[in-house]
Amino acid sequence: MWTRFSTPLQSKVIRGIYPMVKSVFRTKLKINAVEVARAENSIDEAVTWLENRIAKNGQYLVGDQLTVADITAASLLAPLACPVEHPVYGAESF
Repeated sequence: MWTRFSTPLQSKVIRGIYPMVKSVFRTKLKINAVEVARAENSIDEAVTWLENRIAKNGQYLVGDQLTVADITAASLLAPLACPVEHPVYGAESF
């Protein structure tokens, strides 16, 4: 994905340094088993809250019609759903 619009030389350089960049990201962003579990728990709690809100209020998050709240929630949750129609999130490599 990072090399999609790059030249062949840029692609080669990016692919060569990616393992180092990945390691730095994991360290700086504190991506480890404990933090991943904590994040998954937070996401589960938020999705449960959304499900309960929709179950209580009907089809939409706020009111009886589509609002910015619904569009925002759908946009933020798309990476979790990985819809096949999406050009990035639907790819198996994502």
